[in-house]
Order: sequence, then C-alpha cells, then structure tokens
Amino acid sequence: MYWIYCLAFLFGTSLLERGYFSAIAYKLSLFILFIFVTGNYYNGIDWINYQHHYELIVQGSGSTDFFAYEPGFMLILYFFGTVVNIENFHAVVFFSSTVAVLSIIKFIKIIPFRFNRSLFLFSTIAFIYPLFNDAIRQLLAFSILLPLLPKIRDCSLKKIIIICLFASLFHASAILMIPVLILLRIQFTKHNMILLFIFSAVFVILLLSLPVLIMSMSGIIPNYIYSKLVSYLLKTTELKLGLFSIIDCIGILIIFLSHRRDNRGELDKNLYAMGAYLFFLFHLAFYTAPFLQRLLYYIFPLVILYANFIFSRSQIFSVTKTLLPITLIMTLSVFFRNITNPYYIYDLNNPKFFYSNLFQNNPINIDHLKASKCMVISEIDPEFCPR
Repeated sequence: MYWIYCLAFLFGTSLLERGYFSAIAYKLSLFILFIFVTGNYYNGIDWINYQHHYELIVQGSGSTDFFAYEPGFMLILYFFGTVVNIENFHAVVFFSSTVAVLSIIKFIKIIPFRFNRSLFLFSTIAFIYPLFNDAIRQLLAFSILLPLLPKIRDCSLKKIIIICLFASLFHASAILMIPVLILLRIQFTKHNMILLFIFSAVFVILLLSLPVLIMSMSGIIPNYIYSKLVSYLLKTTELKLGLFSIIDCIGILIIFLSHRRDNRGELDKNLYAMGAYLFFLFHLAFYTAPFLQRLLYYIFPLVILYANFIFSRSQIFSVTKTLLPITLIMTLSVFFRNITNPYYIYDLNNPKFFYSNLFQNNPINIDHLKASKCMVISEIDPEFCPR
C-alpha cells in the first residue's frame, strides 16, 4: 500500500501539470517523491540483511563478510557507521534515496523537449520502485548512470567505461551497461533494428540451451565456477508467452512503424527511440534471465520519454500514439506483479512510513517485524535471513 499511496499522489499532480500550474505541480511531485523515498524504511526485505551488517560495523566488530556487497557500498556503510557514527541504518537509506532524487532532477533538466514531468515521475517510480524498496546498491549505480543517458552520444567510449566501472563499485550490474550504452550510441535505423532483433532471437536460443551447455561442463571446469553456474541456472525461468510478451511485441512494432529516416535532427529523438526499442527488446529476450532483467531499470526512463514524445507529436488517430498507453499498461502490470510477490505481500497490508505503521498509531515492533517477514521469506529462500 505504501507505494500505491505514492503513485496516487504523483498521478494526481500529473493531471495538474499543464499551463500556469506546470511548474508548481512538478515541484509538488518532487516533494512527494522525496518524502516517500526517504521515508521508505522497514518496507521490503533487503534491509534485514543490510541492517545486520551495519549493526556489526557500528558495534566495532566489522562486517562478518566484508565482500558480501560491492566495495563502494561497503565504504558507505563504514562511513556512516564509523566516521559519522550514526547507529541507525536509515541514514544510509536516506542518503541513497536523496542521491537518486537529485540524479532524477538532473536527468529531467537535460531533456531537450517538453513533457509531463510529473507523469514521468509517476511512470518511472512505478517501474523502478524496487530499487528504493530493496536494491539500494543498484539504486546508487542507477543514480550515477542516469544523467549520462541524454548525452551518451557526446561521451567518449573511455568516459562511458570509467563511469560504468565507478557505478559497478555499488552494483555489479553496471558493468553490463557498457555494451548497452554503446548500442545507444549507434544510429536508430531500420537496418540496425533488424540486426538487433536477430541478435536478441539468437540470445534467447542460447539461453534456452544454457542448461545443456552448463551440464556438459561438469568435470571440465573448476568445481567453484561450475557450482556458480548451476546456482545461476536454478534462478532462470522457463520461456512463457503471456501479457508482457504481447506488450513487448506491440511496443517493438509501434516503434518500428514510427521510425522515419529524417528523425536524426528532431531533438535527438533518435536516441530515445533507440532506448525504447532496446527496452522492449531486452524485456522480451531477458525474461528467462532475472539478473539481466536488472538492466531494464537503467534504460526505462528513455522509454517513457519517447512514449511522451510520440504521443504529443503524432496525429490524433495515429497508431504510434498508442505507445504511451501501452507503456503505462506494462508499467502498472509490472508494479502490481511486484507488490503481490510473496516477498512483499506482507507490506501490502502493513505499510511502514519512517518509524510508524502508516496511518496507524501503534509503533513498530522491529523484532516482531523481522520475525514475521523472515517466516514468509524462509519458505522461498531459507538462507536469506541472517542467523
């Protein structure tokens, strides 16, 4: 319910962002966003492990597993836990969320065309809210890479690699963004669209044949590497054709139809078109690879921007106008799928705001909350909660 309230407020301000009230509505949206993301504590599940490591650092015994997280994130934990000497892990959450909001503001300022900024915040938060709710390490990496996207074609390859390496100090997925950012630099032509589609089809075939490839390596590669590959294999899912696959295919088709040869000079629409095309392509191809799906968070802002661009500039009865509602349907479907996930079902009826039960008077019993969540999580992942 916590994030439902947040999205409801953001959607309300998006309806007000027009004409004279545009600037006021946008500032109100930023205020709402800041309050909700910084007040988001004890929702989600990852804070249980983060808080466990942080408490050990504050107590002076150090983390029991220093390499449990990326070095950049561990340095932040040590900075707040020992240098600043703040006992509450919420300081790290507040810092990470604030950095993310500032990054989003900077990103919006760079965009060269007008769009409904509150609707952009609504859509973006609906899709990436798991970064605020749990994956705060990737949230920091996301915050580093986000302002780079609008100017990616002006950046040198060396700069892209350096920034991605720096972001990977907070989450390893940033390394995989190097080839994605390189793809964003190429011109969005029908020839490149077809090549990327063929490449994605080959990639899906390789993913489906992954079990056979990994099992054939038994006894050939070191046991440690083999066990890691098997562990990854267990996290993959079967390829299924459902709502998201249909939406992805429709999105790819609409972008293909909306393409024009002369779009290079049109406010750099080419970049956002490429970002949207890559998103739907990756969303379709990475369905069986959960870790690779994390890359979608990084490029999602380009999708909603391109959908806004097409919607505001297409003719009234143009098919390409449907890209925005299609994107919103996909975004909200992902959102409701996430909040009803067994990991988060507890929060649906028991949202937490700062240190209170949202809209309730009774204070939070932290130990009871941990025990309740771990009881649910242990049925899915017995090794998740710290012993």
